[in-house]
Amino acid sequence: MDEDPSLLVVVFDASQGAWAAKDALAAQGSTVGTFQGTLEAMMVFLQSYLLMHRRNDIAVVACGEAGSRMVFPTPAIEKDNVSLATGGVSSKRVQSCIVDGLRELMSASACGTASVQPAVSSKAPIAKALSQALCFTHRKITENPSVQTRLLVVQAGPDAPESYNAVMNCIFSAQKAQIPVDCLCVGPDSVFMQQAADVTGGVYCHVQEPNVLQQLLTLILPSQACRKYLRTKGQETVDFRAACFCHRRLIEIAYVCSVCLSVFCEFSPICATCGTRAVPKLLTT
Repeated sequence: MDEDPSLLVVVFDASQGAWAAKDALAAQGSTVGTFQGTLEAMMVFLQSYLLMHRRNDIAVVACGEAGSRMVFPTPAIEKDNVSLATGGVSSKRVQSCIVDGLRELMSASACGTASVQPAVSSKAPIAKALSQALCFTHRKITENPSVQTRLLVVQAGPDAPESYNAVMNCIFSAQKAQIPVDCLCVGPDSVFMQQAADVTGGVYCHVQEPNVLQQLLTLILPSQACRKYLRTKGQETVDFRAACFCHRRLIEIAYVCSVCLSVFCEFSPICATCGTRAVPKLLTT
């Protein structure tokens, strides 16, 4: 059966602090995946994805301390109106664009975080990169409503509790657009990405060994249609904790505003978000 072509948008966490910490651990003999090994595995994965269908297309959004940017396709490629599906872009040019874009972003991040110790994992703007990726997929769906789209998030750093609202908005947007979000965490276990995969019907994979390529090819490469016939191991448990609006901490029990649904870890008679009183005043005549 010849499946329909699809678009894969990869959100790659290029935070300087997270990868520096991993490379330092790997130098000491740790089995934590390095940046170079993860990048090479992703390149092989992208080539395998393109070989699955002659009209498959990809896009890569990188994010780091300096922000997020679309590293492929570049503005020049989009201006020329060429794509991988039409054979207008060679695989060598794809790899060159991705590597050059990551190098520029990480160099800008290093200049902005020169005072940060390498062992400290910096927080990358995953929410901003997800928003950019969803805007790109929406534009492609508008141009071709029959295209199948999906996202892949490669996260190296820890979750940023202060970005909980923005990340959840992206997750619900992807769910409404029926865009599955696959997640590959090569760093700490991600609560946000667990929820993203569970809500959108994607795959969550927490890699604790350097063999990232095996996880990409066996769990994430198959399409949604093929996954129905594969005995892939799903998530045994999903952490549904939310981040409170007051201290941005992940909590299990919270106070929720009945009007705006804001979550707080401590009781307050007045909602800090919308100003609603927990106990309304009695009307006097």
